[in-house]
Formats: sequence, C-alpha cells, structure tokens
Amino acid sequence: LKGSDASVKSDAPPMAVVSPAAKEEAHGTGAERQAMSLAARNILDALEKEEEFQRLKKNIKIQFTSEGLRIILNESENSPAFFEPGSAKLLQKSAIILITIARELGKLENHIVLEGHTDAGALGLDGYTNWELSADRANSARALMEVEGLYSAQVRQVRGFADSEPMITDNPSDQRNRRVSILVLYKSAENRYDQIELGGDLLQDTLISAPQG
Repeated sequence: LKGSDASVKSDAPPMAVVSPAAKEEAHGTGAERQAMSLAARNILDALEKEEEFQRLKKNIKIQFTSEGLRIILNESENSPAFFEPGSAKLLQKSAIILITIARELGKLENHIVLEGHTDAGALGLDGYTNWELSADRANSARALMEVEGLYSAQVRQVRGFADSEPMITDNPSDQRNRRVSILVLYKSAENRYDQIELGGDLLQDTLISAPQG
C-alpha cells in the first residue's frame, strides 16, 4: 500500500488521514493537494452526518500518497461492511458511504482509479475466483458512484488485485484485506495509467528479422 505510516488526527477517529513522508513527496501541484485536502475534509464532514458512518468508522481510511488521494473501504472481521459475503452486491445500508464520497470527488477535475482486493481465502465457487470478485466489487463501486456524483469519464480504470496486495501483510487471510480503494490521481501521475504506447511491434519485428527457410 503506497503512502506513509504517519497519521494526522481528524475529527472522526479512528479514521486515519495520512500524509506523504518527505522521501515520498507528492507529485501533485500545490493547488491539487489543496483541492484534495479540502475534498477529504468535506467527505469527513459529510460522513459524520450519516448514521451508518458511526458503524463503519473503523472501516474507512483516507490517505495521501505519491499518486494522489486514496480512500480505502475495507470489510470487517466478523460481519459484512460494504458487500455481501462472497459477492459484488453492495449492502444497501452502506451505499450512502460511496454516494457521499462520489458527490465530493465529482467536484474535482482529477481522474479516478478504482481497485478491488480480497483476502487469501478461497471462495469455494466453481470458476469464480478472487480475481473476478475483486474486479467485480471495484466495478460495483464504480457503477454506483457514477450515478451518484462522479462526472462522465472521471473513472480512468477499474482494477482487480485478488489477494496479491494484502493490507494486513502478516495475515493475508484476514478478512479486513477485503477492500475497495478509490484513488484520485494527481494529473502528473496519470501518465503511468496510459496503456497506449507508440512504437514498433516487437513480435512483427522479430518475425521480419528471423532467418527464412
């Protein structure tokens, strides 16, 4: 998980608002960082007004990373927080959290990447693995957020990581590793998400240069 371990106190502990360490200085402009800081504060203030947020405070983290603002929504150890177990179906009572976040992030010009993660436990579903589940959960979050506040084409990517990047590294099977991350990209960080590259086709170049016969 990118970002530092230094936390700043907020009005809604135990949520962590994390700032980048000096050695991992944010790439965004001062104006971008200020706008994202304001968005983070507005999200916290808006969430405090929601009854469901009081139940889910421990499941929400807001961080500043070298790529931008990251909001993490992780599942609980003993009961579902955002999704039905083993499913990409959002819990209706928790949807207000994503809606509140979307309405604030939609005010920013920055693009967004949605990432899904699972724990290391097997689903026990034939042909449906943690790869599908992690991607489907991120996509479910995208669908709701686009309806409820994000502007058209604000989402840049939807990615599924399965259990390859546990948040609790010493226990990959911990259910709290099940999470969806919302990454608001600094404009300077967007280039690494561009998938279109100009240049030759290495396969064709190899075939052309290979000896004939």
